[in-house]
Amino acid sequence: MGKIQIHSDSLILLDWTFYKIRLKDQAMYTKYMQNSLFPLQNFYYNFAFLWSCSQSSKEKIIWKIVDNLLVTFVLTRRKRLYLRCLPFGTATPDQLLEVLYKSMRFCFEYNGHSRANTIVKVITSPELEFLQSSSKFSSYFMTKTLKGIERIYSLPKLCSLAGGEYANLRNHINRFYRKNSQITIRPYITKDYKKLLRLKEEWNSTRGEKYHSITDDIRYRVVLRYHTLLHHTIFVAEAGDKIVGMATSGLTPDHQSWGYFLKVLDGYNGLSEALIIHVAKELIKRNPNMQLMNVGHDSGIKGLINFKTKFHPVLNLERYRIYLQ
Repeated sequence: MGKIQIHSDSLILLDWTFYKIRLKDQAMYTKYMQNSLFPLQNFYYNFAFLWSCSQSSKEKIIWKIVDNLLVTFVLTRRKRLYLRCLPFGTATPDQLLEVLYKSMRFCFEYNGHSRANTIVKVITSPELEFLQSSSKFSSYFMTKTLKGIERIYSLPKLCSLAGGEYANLRNHINRFYRKNSQITIRPYITKDYKKLLRLKEEWNSTRGEKYHSITDDIRYRVVLRYHTLLHHTIFVAEAGDKIVGMATSGLTPDHQSWGYFLKVLDGYNGLSEALIIHVAKELIKRNPNMQLMNVGHDSGIKGLINFKTKFHPVLNLERYRIYLQ
């Protein structure tokens, strides 16, 4: 583990200078992501996610331009260094592999030659196929399959809910609206902020209990506070004066969409589904050419698998972690 020199916007590890991710970096990230030649079908390839993660004291999200590619690193509180994702920018598979290898070798040196800590945390199957199209891949890297499948929905299909495959979902949502006519779904406004914090606290103490740990409290707060700058849309479900559910979405660099947060209190069966369909319709209304919404992985948890597959994902992607050979 090497010495760290920390400055206001940068830090030096060994002989490399890194920069802390800032809101002002959003345009840069978008440009490099859009110029990438590999598919961006990865929930984590969104600036709002990367930047919101950087607000935690548990890790620092830092970046560096390495041979004209934008490489995103994570420095943990225990001073371990790894890559959050693949390098972004215009590069053939061979060029991408060279930058990836160079960056991971630096992590390897910094981590005291620990292969276990020197990783690319998550890639999906389309990215792996791109990397494996280079003959050098297997000599540089090995992979581990992760639990959970990345689920990507069809926005047009969610907007129509047509046909037999969506009959159960369609009936479930219709039944929810019949039984809960007092609930309205509307866009978030600034004065909702404290109510949404209370919603999260209540969600943590009830529905959140089924999770081993809850790690999104800080990310949730900063996305609420900076949603406009992050180009993120938030919808709330209101029953009287109480907010009982919320959902957020944003645009991806490849002009598709992703769903970040979905929080619904107990006792409102069908509201989660209604919120997702409402978000899908709003996204299509704003951009009729949009096709996909990435809602992240299901963690291999039966309840999440059952919930996410009821929307009949059109893409179900395996997830992998990359290690050095």
